[in-house]
Amino acid sequence: PSNDYSVETPPSSHQQQTGTAITGKSKKKSKVQEKFGWRKVEIEKVDLVWKGKPCQVPGILETPLKYFQIFFEDELLELIVEQSNLFALQTEGCNFCLTVEELKIFMSIILLLGVVRVPYYRMHCEAATRHPQIADKIGRQTFDKIKRFLHFNDNSKAKKPVEQGFDKLYNIRPAKRLEIISAEKPTTLGIKVFTRAGVSGFVHDFEVYQGKGTLVEDDIEPDLEVGGNIVLRLISTLPEKMNNMIYFDNWFSTLKLMSLLKIEGFPCIGTLNKARLKGCPLVTDGKIKKRERGTLDDRTDIHSGVIVVKWLDNNTVCLASTYEGITPQDTCRRWNVKDKSRVKVSRPAIVYEYNRHMGGVDLADMLVEMCRTHLQTRKWYMRIF
Repeated sequence: PSNDYSVETPPSSHQQQTGTAITGKSKKKSKVQEKFGWRKVEIEKVDLVWKGKPCQVPGILETPLKYFQIFFEDELLELIVEQSNLFALQTEGCNFCLTVEELKIFMSIILLLGVVRVPYYRMHCEAATRHPQIADKIGRQTFDKIKRFLHFNDNSKAKKPVEQGFDKLYNIRPAKRLEIISAEKPTTLGIKVFTRAGVSGFVHDFEVYQGKGTLVEDDIEPDLEVGGNIVLRLISTLPEKMNNMIYFDNWFSTLKLMSLLKIEGFPCIGTLNKARLKGCPLVTDGKIKKRERGTLDDRTDIHSGVIVVKWLDNNTVCLASTYEGITPQDTCRRWNVKDKSRVKVSRPAIVYEYNRHMGGVDLADMLVEMCRTHLQTRKWYMRIF
């Protein structure tokens, strides 16, 4: 398996890949570098050999069902059945006797709806558009009842917002507390999920956005701003000092984060917001734009060894790295609007390395969208499930 990971902010949408939020492992609060000193020197090369042990592959999985059962074990299914029956009793006072077998059929139908798509589920049971693999497995009324009462937690044990230990992801609170508005996204209203994915598009970890007040654990996390602390939590399940390589965009990236990741043994590269340069004396955008395409400027921090590079492509872009610098440079082909032809542009190694490894989350989104499950419901936690 790859040891390269990218951390990105996926589009905010009800249709985003979601799930139960993760929490960081308990550890002492790390010391964060506060002062930076910049010099015009090349970054020192570091050992990038992966030092971990090969993963233990759990045998050959003969069918997709066996792979599915790794995540949905019998204990989990029994818990869902128990809580769904309890929820029906609490809300309607009815004796709703959901079984594990019925739950499995319900979940298989949900997955099949992502392949055989129709505007609404009941079309699979109508005469003109009947789908035997769905209609013959479970009655329409039974399906609607399961969807209505499907539950995962005991509402009577939920803590109130004023109580200590209140969980924003507990499934009784309104969806509006999880939803955010992002005008630049195709779907402006949705649930944001931060994801750690490999270059293959396989999702390794994720965290559901729970609001500004819940993103920093003051007792164990350093002050790395919202994005930086999210990165630390997403990689908290990875072993340190093993050279697992991390890539992220400018929403997460800070120089403090990179210096800390280098200490903990995580080589990393990320694009950098120009407002987070910590006094790095790079050439201004106005001056560099007067030069030819491919021009760059760089500085290296004498304390942490983090390098910052500004490169001129269509526009200027800043990148920072703990292991890759400007050499060796190669060339890339870009479209020249003035000459209406493709020209060769000099490209530093840090840009090539970043472009080669980023995009795992986008690939995961594409793969999910190909067979996305469509189930009309007003319950916010069903969208996460």
